[in-house]
Amino acid sequence: MEKHVKLVDDLELRLKVEIHEIEERKNQHKNDLMQDHELAYRDLKAYYNDITQCNLDIIRNLREDKKKLEEQHENN
Repeated sequence: MEKHVKLVDDLELRLKVEIHEIEERKNQHKNDLMQDHELAYRDLKAYYNDITQCNLDIIRNLREDKKKLEEQHENN
Protein backbone atom coordinates (compact mmCIF):
# COMPACT_ATOMS: atom_id res chain seq x y z
CA MET A 1 0.00 0.00 0.00
CA GLU A 2 2.85 2.38 0.83
CA LYS A 3 4.44 1.63 -2.53
CA HIS A 4 1.22 2.58 -4.25
CA VAL A 5 0.94 5.88 -2.37
CA LYS A 6 4.60 6.69 -3.06
CA LEU A 7 4.17 5.83 -6.74
CA VAL A 8 1.09 8.05 -7.01
CA ASP A 9 2.94 10.90 -5.27
CA ASP A 10 5.92 10.49 -7.58
CA LEU A 11 3.70 10.51 -10.65
CA GLU A 12 1.84 13.60 -9.46
CA LEU A 13 5.13 15.37 -8.84
CA ARG A 14 6.42 14.39 -12.28
CA LEU A 15 3.18 15.64 -13.83
CA LYS A 16 3.50 18.99 -12.05
CA VAL A 17 7.12 19.34 -13.18
CA GLU A 18 6.24 18.50 -16.79
CA ILE A 19 3.34 20.96 -16.76
CA HIS A 20 5.64 23.64 -15.35
CA GLU A 21 8.25 22.96 -18.05
CA ILE A 22 5.60 23.15 -20.78
CA GLU A 23 4.30 26.44 -19.37
CA GLU A 24 7.84 27.84 -19.30
CA ARG A 25 8.41 26.85 -22.94
CA LYS A 26 5.05 28.33 -23.91
CA ASN A 27 5.84 31.60 -22.13
CA GLN A 28 9.30 31.75 -23.71
CA HIS A 29 7.79 31.15 -27.14
CA LYS A 30 5.21 33.87 -26.51
CA ASN A 31 7.92 36.31 -25.44
CA ASP A 32 10.01 35.46 -28.51
CA LEU A 33 7.01 36.09 -30.76
CA MET A 34 6.32 39.41 -29.06
CA GLN A 35 9.95 40.52 -29.47
CA ASP A 36 9.94 39.50 -33.14
CA HIS A 37 6.69 41.36 -33.67
CA GLU A 38 8.03 44.47 -31.94
CA LEU A 39 11.16 44.43 -34.11
CA ALA A 40 9.15 43.95 -37.31
CA TYR A 41 6.76 46.74 -36.26
CA ARG A 42 9.65 49.15 -35.59
CA ASP A 43 11.20 48.28 -38.96
CA LEU A 44 7.92 48.87 -40.80
CA LYS A 45 7.30 52.10 -38.91
CA ALA A 46 10.78 53.40 -39.81
CA TYR A 47 10.28 52.36 -43.44
CA TYR A 48 6.99 54.19 -43.79
CA ASN A 49 8.27 57.22 -41.87
CA ASP A 50 11.15 57.43 -44.36
CA ILE A 51 8.73 57.24 -47.28
CA THR A 52 6.53 59.92 -45.72
CA GLN A 53 9.51 62.19 -45.08
CA CYS A 54 10.72 61.71 -48.64
CA ASN A 55 7.26 62.52 -50.02
CA LEU A 56 7.05 65.65 -47.87
CA ASP A 57 10.43 66.77 -49.20
CA ILE A 58 9.23 66.19 -52.78
CA ILE A 59 6.04 68.18 -52.10
CA ARG A 60 8.06 71.01 -50.58
CA ASN A 61 10.40 71.10 -53.59
CA LEU A 62 7.50 71.02 -56.03
CA ARG A 63 5.83 73.94 -54.26
CA GLU A 64 9.05 75.92 -54.44
CA ASP A 65 9.40 75.08 -58.14
CA LYS A 66 5.79 76.11 -58.73
CA LYS A 67 6.35 79.39 -56.95
CA LYS A 68 9.48 80.07 -59.03
CA LEU A 69 7.63 79.23 -62.25
CA GLU A 70 4.75 81.53 -61.31
CA GLU A 71 7.17 84.36 -60.58
CA GLN A 72 8.96 83.68 -63.86
CA HIS A 73 5.65 83.65 -65.68
CA GLU A 74 4.67 87.02 -64.17
CA ASN A 75 8.03 88.52 -65.13
CA ASN A 76 7.63 87.32 -68.71
